[in-house]
Amino acid sequence: MLSMKAAKSTHGSEANDTHDNKKESQSNGGMCPSMMYTTPYASARGDLLRFLRSSGFKPHPLEVFCPSSRHCWVDVAAARGPDLWAFEYKSRSDSIRRGFEQCQSYARSFNYVVLVADRHRVTSSPYFSKFKRKGFGVWRHNGSGFYSIVPPIRRRVAPEARGVVERQFRKLLSPAGVDMSILEWVRED
Repeated sequence: MLSMKAAKSTHGSEANDTHDNKKESQSNGGMCPSMMYTTPYASARGDLLRFLRSSGFKPHPLEVFCPSSRHCWVDVAAARGPDLWAFEYKSRSDSIRRGFEQCQSYARSFNYVVLVADRHRVTSSPYFSKFKRKGFGVWRHNGSGFYSIVPPIRRRVAPEARGVVERQFRKLLSPAGVDMSILEWVRED
């Protein structure tokens, strides 16, 4: 199980993150959504990437496309051993309900799905019990670290959906034309 020690953060507790609104209202011109924002979301996402690397994960540096009908961009995707993890970040002003819907979409493609909430009262959300029932993890980001509130449960994924995600990692990992599996890449360090 992942030890949730605190990680240093360079971002404050800004609460006016409009990431979801921007994601839905702007055309991305072919770029992945994370390339379009220079908001507190980008800072928090960077904190999460650094934390995951320090905890033994191999995160993808960009948002990852997830083959689902509605919520298709995962804020942070990472590999750890043979498993793929999806992390959905929600600021204090974001909707936890929407986060739950996004996690449900990601569950087809990722072995572990975690909502990372920049909220002090995420446990009081009416959706909190739904995260637990569905086996989604819930982490809190308080500006100075990440803390596990609910550990995620490993799930079986649809092979074709996982394949779409794996290809995005392979594309990134194989600049010299070497085709590597996720497990080979994770072991490479």
